[in-house]
Amino acid sequence: MKVTCDECKKEYSIPEDRIPAKGAVFTCKECGSKIEVSRPSQMIDSQFMKNKFFTFAKPYLSFIDDGDMFRKPFSWLYTLFAILNLILPLFILYKLIEMKIFNAGGKAAITFILLWIILAFSSWICFQIWWDRKSKISALLNKRDEEFVATPVLSHFIQTMGESLGTYIAIVGFGSALLMTIFLSGQGGGSVSIGLPLVSGGLVSIIMSPIIGFLVIVVSRFFSEQITVFTAIANNTKK
Repeated sequence: MKVTCDECKKEYSIPEDRIPAKGAVFTCKECGSKIEVSRPSQMIDSQFMKNKFFTFAKPYLSFIDDGDMFRKPFSWLYTLFAILNLILPLFILYKLIEMKIFNAGGKAAITFILLWIILAFSSWICFQIWWDRKSKISALLNKRDEEFVATPVLSHFIQTMGESLGTYIAIVGFGSALLMTIFLSGQGGGSVSIGLPLVSGGLVSIIMSPIIGFLVIVVSRFFSEQITVFTAIANNTKK
């Protein structure tokens, strides 16, 4: 009787009288996979279990196992984050207009206009980060010879998220603190808020915002690289 390896599709010819009554298991010489062999009389039940009713989910399982599940969706996720960074300044502008901030006039109005410009600039930088990394994640996901797929994807996502968040903290935190300290120091600049994190005045915020932003980028990169190192070791070990 002929037996085919499920993994590499190599065929073997095995005499039926050499197969024990309880069946047998042998290793494929081509790929090392385990092959279960049953006598023809026992294969009836096995074939029943392998009909469409029991195997209709196999394409979906292969979709997950091959890593295809992570390729397009993660590319879409990076695109989504890039677009959100473009939408954020527009949403903040809408909220500022709704709160009639610009009607205040004087230093307050000028400060909030400059704050919005800083936010828009930071969002544009973050947009470019996500958009640039989108092409790199696509190249990473096209490596189909790697055993581990989800791990390097998560590593890259952590790094990109850290770069984006750290950039936002450094630019928006520093810029808002500087502006509010200069323009609103006599009007409670340290406590003025428009509902955005990091938007506050004071010398401490001016100094700490770039430092915190830098540390966020470094720490996220560190954890990302640790995951990458362990994945590379694991892939080389499997080979």
